Amino acid sequence: MAVHLSMSQQDIIKEVIQTLVSVVEHKSEFFRGHSERVATQCILFSSFLTLHRDFINDLYLAGLLYDIGMVYIPMEIINKPDKLSPEEMAVVREHPVIAETILSRLSYLKKALPIIRHHHENYNGDGYPDGLRGDAIPIGSRILSLVDAYDAMTSERPHRAALPQDEALALIREGSGKTFDPHLVDEFIRFITRAKDASRGKIDTPSSPFADGRSPSEQKADAAEVDAVQKAVSDIVLAFKRGIIDTPAFPAVIHKIQNVLRSPDKSLADAARVIEQDQIVTLRLLSMSNSLHYGGGGNVKTVDLALSRIGMKEARNVISALAMKSMYAADNVEIKELMEKFWIHAIATAYATRILAARLREPDEDSLFLAGLTHDVGKVLLLNGLAARLFKNGQTNNVDMEKVLASIQAVHASFGGALLKKWNFSSELISAVINHERPDLSPVASRTSLILYLANMLTRRIGYSPYQEEPEIIKDVMIFLDIDEPAVDAILEEVSSAVEKTITSE
Repeated sequence: MAVHLSMSQQDIIKEVIQTLVSVVEHKSEFFRGHSERVATQCILFSSFLTLHRDFINDLYLAGLLYDIGMVYIPMEIINKPDKLSPEEMAVVREHPVIAETILSRLSYLKKALPIIRHHHENYNGDGYPDGLRGDAIPIGSRILSLVDAYDAMTSERPHRAALPQDEALALIREGSGKTFDPHLVDEFIRFITRAKDASRGKIDTPSSPFADGRSPSEQKADAAEVDAVQKAVSDIVLAFKRGIIDTPAFPAVIHKIQNVLRSPDKSLADAARVIEQDQIVTLRLLSMSNSLHYGGGGNVKTVDLALSRIGMKEARNVISALAMKSMYAADNVEIKELMEKFWIHAIATAYATRILAARLREPDEDSLFLAGLTHDVGKVLLLNGLAARLFKNGQTNNVDMEKVLASIQAVHASFGGALLKKWNFSSELISAVINHERPDLSPVASRTSLILYLANMLTRRIGYSPYQEEPEIIKDVMIFLDIDEPAVDAILEEVSSAVEKTITSE
């Protein structure tokens, strides 16, 4: 069972972990950023493997802290440029047990401790500290071992330069069945070299990591590009966690209009005054109310008349959708086109979520609408961050957008959840956003999460999603929520109409 902590408890734990990480980083320049890169890559790889969110959280913590035992290893050993002597290696081999001992008093890390203790066990049983073999090694330790080795190989060390990606993966392959779990090696190589398939969950098994008909130079260039994109994603995630990245403010008009329209003592004029505080939303609302969907004619000149024409109940959701459009701005033409598609997908998901909620008689349709509207906000923030790092002078010619989107796909849900936490959304909506692509059908499953999942997937049927494939589990979700195909058809027809009305404001 997951441990639920208050915001103050979470903040304290975060500070403790950041302090412990900084202790390791100050030990040597070669540790700087290593544990956070490893922890972030563990999230990406575990998400690629579709592992449970609680496990991923424990693995992330283990990835941050697994090297804390190195603080007790003498500097002359850590920075030694030559091969270590047997005596020196014996000292180094103590660090997993030391780390476990240091962290054992922190109850929140209880599940991370076995991962930390066994991250140097080898699949063939000749690792340390306990000589575990095969599946006796915790799965988290096997993943951490792989990610740690790969990051170490591709980073500069006292005794060598950083290895190119293809050389590092070749060494990982050599260690399959000896140092590393052979199944995880296969998946890790696919994860690193074929990131574009991560967004679809496809498994492609070539005879070798690069056996796809390209020349060696093309393979190397493609691998370097994937690595650069994934590194950029990791950098953005780390910057966000450290609080050094600018995050957009949630559109204030959304909360204000929700409050006004829910209040029985507020009039249409009160709602209009709130909306008029946002000039862009005002212009979009007037444009929408003058569209053919609402009679056309161009005779609506004020917000009061626009609200009268659209209707107060519908206006609540329409205004929220229009206000969110400001978050999907971009300078680059190609990015702008992507943002437009993401915005329309968000609108479609929001309407599908609200309509599903109404059919299922859920008590708070407005909150569910906001969950649908914000479920992909992490993707938007990551894409804007990547644009600043990867795109030069507004050009995207040298960047494979499929690789960019695949790398974003792997982490956008948890990233979006973290952003909603900053915006003070409820824990239920945050959880729904984090899990909007991983349905939980257990007896204690959150209906909010399942409704959002179903809404998100159903947009694929009507062309309002970047993807077309429909997971098999969607049928189980429909059964769980007691929604049949005829009901889905009616819902999607209503969604299509609502989306078309909203996007006419543009």
